[in-house]
Amino acid sequence: MGETTIAPSLGDTLMMKYQHKVSLNADIQTVCRLFSEHQSLKQWQPELHEVTPLIGVPGEQGSTCFMEYRLGLFQFLVLKTIVTNHPPKTFVATYQIHNIWNQKKSHFVRLDEHRTRWVLVSEFRFNGIMKLVGFFFPLLFRYTTSRYMKQFQSYIDRQHCDSASTDLSKLNSK
Repeated sequence: MGETTIAPSLGDTLMMKYQHKVSLNADIQTVCRLFSEHQSLKQWQPELHEVTPLIGVPGEQGSTCFMEYRLGLFQFLVLKTIVTNHPPKTFVATYQIHNIWNQKKSHFVRLDEHRTRWVLVSEFRFNGIMKLVGFFFPLLFRYTTSRYMKQFQSYIDRQHCDSASTDLSKLNSK
């Protein structure tokens, strides 16, 4: 999983940075397509209730949107901005909520014809009262990142199974 770095910097800001990797059972083109499909987010982020586009074309570089998440009784709005959208080389997005700024840098590495590695570097900047949350609960953020990556991995696997089932059905019908 890598090491978590937590350091005070930029005056009263607390920073945290870590990296996660996950292997995906699909070719790099399929992974990048599914990752880039803005409408598929709810498939692997079940807490995501609604996405409201603000600026630009959803999913494209420079676009912004509000993402409404619901976790049990909690509901919160996150402002997402796509900074760079060039998978597999790089995909960078920022997420802002209250006193938390988060940047996620993703890139994808071809392992072989049927497998791809997703490498994600997460950087957080905490201000105000959220500095305490970042300082005392860094594993919460790592866990959430890891969980979303595993949910994307499961989504990829489901897509692969659905595709294989469709291919098998076509063969059986001939």
